[in-house]
Amino acid sequence: MTPELLNALPMPAFMFADSGRVISQNPIADIMFGQSNLDGVYFGLDMIAFQLSRLPDQELQRHLTIGDRTILQSFFADSEKHWFSICQDVTIWMETRTEFPDSIPNPVFEVAFDGVLQYANPSARTQWPDLEEMGIDHPILRSADIAEQVSMDRPGWSMLKEVAYDSKIFLLAISNPIHTRLIRVYALDLTDQKQLELDLEDSQLEVIYRLARAAELRDDETGQHIMRMSEFSAILARHLGWNVGDVSQIRRAAVLHDIGKIGVPDAILQKEGPLNEDEFEIVKSHTTLGAKLLSGTSIAVLDMAQRIALTHHERWDGRGYPNGLAGKDIPIEGRICAVADVFDALTRSRRYKAAWSIEEAMDEIRRVNGTQFDPAVVNALDEALEEIIVAKDLFYRSPLDLSGRKIA
Repeated sequence: MTPELLNALPMPAFMFADSGRVISQNPIADIMFGQSNLDGVYFGLDMIAFQLSRLPDQELQRHLTIGDRTILQSFFADSEKHWFSICQDVTIWMETRTEFPDSIPNPVFEVAFDGVLQYANPSARTQWPDLEEMGIDHPILRSADIAEQVSMDRPGWSMLKEVAYDSKIFLLAISNPIHTRLIRVYALDLTDQKQLELDLEDSQLEVIYRLARAAELRDDETGQHIMRMSEFSAILARHLGWNVGDVSQIRRAAVLHDIGKIGVPDAILQKEGPLNEDEFEIVKSHTTLGAKLLSGTSIAVLDMAQRIALTHHERWDGRGYPNGLAGKDIPIEGRICAVADVFDALTRSRRYKAAWSIEEAMDEIRRVNGTQFDPAVVNALDEALEEIIVAKDLFYRSPLDLSGRKIA
């Protein structure tokens, strides 16, 4: 579970380390518990964390009394063994002994291992009226892919799954309470939250792209270099084994690699002939200026963009600029963008040069492999060349699309 997902939950939630130290808590937890009460609220949490570490996949629950309220706190672990807890106010249930899950606005249901529905609260029955007849074979559970866990017959397991079903996105907290042969599911509808995140992200990305193109248009008649180069960077990252989220992030961050050119005079950027030594020093400053413009951010994509802006002209042999970094001291995103940037620069025409052929560009990149470029990235370029050529052709023929996305 990421801090972003933690913040999206409509109930108090915490993430903590094995030691019991709270790593993160969402705004609702801030309101309910307050920062000053954490030590008291989490008395004994280190012992709970110790129990969880000894009993992997165990779901533990406890009741807390906070003022005049009773809180049910459930502890889970995600697939990467990050421990977290979700809190629910059960004061009314404890006072009246009414059926607690019935009052929860989110779907809650339990299904036995033999497939029969044991319980579903009104919200679950409204959301999925076919739960009664389908039980464990219901598509919402099939989407969560719990078959392996069930087949292992290992009581006490728990898992978090984000699933898309029936045009919505749900976060499912699924557990097999110890000493039972049933599956308990708490479902949170994240559809609206996810759409808001997509809309906000699209707005942010459009601002980023337009800012980057504003800088690029001063040095490029079409401003398309940044789009091609960022796509090439994403392809290279994928061939280097990056996960989907990180590939998406470098695609966004790479568009800002030359944002520092905003501070380079037009007379130098648009000069027809070769630059003299002083002019070249000014051009080189675009790396440090770009990094300065992007520094001090808490946004992950801009943090990566800052590293790329600063390091995409460093060389594997340490003879690059601005800091003369060498080898793996250069951030991997900088090494990737260096290759993508040069490949696109060589194969596009400019005021002062004709475009090189793909073969000529690859010969030159292979020639400086191991001196200017990271050999692993050049190898990824060789592997991905056909895909990159297709992407290059598409960018020449297709306009930039900044339209928003919708959850299907």
